[in-house]
Amino acid sequence: MPPPTSPPFVPPLPPPVEERRPVLKYVAYALAALLLIAIGAAAAAYLPTLLERLGGNTLILESATSTPSATDSVSGIILVPKGNNLFMITPDAFSASSTDECPITNDADSPGSAKGFPSWSFDGKKIVYYTEQQGRGGISTINADGTDRKALPVSPHGALPSFSPDGEKIVYGDQTGGFVSGAEVWLMNADGTNLQQLTKTTKSATPRDRKLPPGVPKITSVTWSKFPSFSPDGKNIVYSSTQSGHSEIWVMDADGSNKTQLTFPTIATAPDANAPAWSPDGKRIVFWSGYETEYGNVWVMNADGSGRTQLTFELDGINSDDPNWSPDGKSIIYDSNHYDPNRPNPASATPMGVPQTWIMDANGGNQRVLTFTYRGFGVSRLPWRNDPAISGGATFKCGSTS
Repeated sequence: MPPPTSPPFVPPLPPPVEERRPVLKYVAYALAALLLIAIGAAAAAYLPTLLERLGGNTLILESATSTPSATDSVSGIILVPKGNNLFMITPDAFSASSTDECPITNDADSPGSAKGFPSWSFDGKKIVYYTEQQGRGGISTINADGTDRKALPVSPHGALPSFSPDGEKIVYGDQTGGFVSGAEVWLMNADGTNLQQLTKTTKSATPRDRKLPPGVPKITSVTWSKFPSFSPDGKNIVYSSTQSGHSEIWVMDADGSNKTQLTFPTIATAPDANAPAWSPDGKRIVFWSGYETEYGNVWVMNADGSGRTQLTFELDGINSDDPNWSPDGKSIIYDSNHYDPNRPNPASATPMGVPQTWIMDANGGNQRVLTFTYRGFGVSRLPWRNDPAISGGATFKCGSTS
């Protein structure tokens, strides 16, 4: 996963398969491919475009990107940062305009000031987020209607916050040592009291050696534990850590005990992992995996680390990152600089390079651009909720949320 930037249709795919397949199934795929060749060009006119890709040990047939469909509509409210403010948008309002923005804050934009990583409380009544003023970061909370804003008395480098299911606690990453060194997972009461450090990372990961463009500094090592979030039952916290010598996904009890590694560097094209997020039912975890500080793809696995499955299959250099779930667990949002010719990014003069927010089915199918307006959701751990308890009348007109 590359260092974050400033805030910052396809016919259905066949369900992804797990990393390891019996040899006989690969033989079946080969026979199927030969059959398709034998059918010839006449039948090709009636077949969807198929791209055969090999990712890790997984062989899939992927449908090509297609145009948007009215059936792609999904529901809920998504939190997005934009400059020095937070907004709500509806996920079915694909638009390059700001027609369906609901402002939560209304602060003046100024150099060195920004908000990011907003996350809902589980009941949808409050929001916790990162704020930066003149280079000093912090964590604040606010009601969903924009009232009762509070800056919490934590480290000026606290970031990536999220609530516990009961709303009593906030887990976050303290990046005192910077993005690549010294970040640790902390826990506090929702009012900012009773701070507890949950991790103490003693090992570093070394990104692979590669040729960098002129002027791009080389990152020789990363040392962190970060991207924490509570399981829906409140018993566990999932996070990313370099404690094993690679950036991998870990889980621990809510009090910081019983730390267990879930992912391992066994896949040559995806040795590193981070940015995990629990599914609403707590049974699965979606995450990023690839080459740390470079690029990678969105993966999913069972909550115990089994059944690891790749969902996006990007070319080298394309990064699909920061995934999270819809409230019903049927869709996944993520950031990607993948180019969709049906929805070109008006902010980008080149096909790739400017991240857009994408959405797909939970099995990896129906991948499509969701919005241009925002530069993704950062690594917020709960940015998408069912309709929250919003007051304020016309001030919070977001369009349809049914």
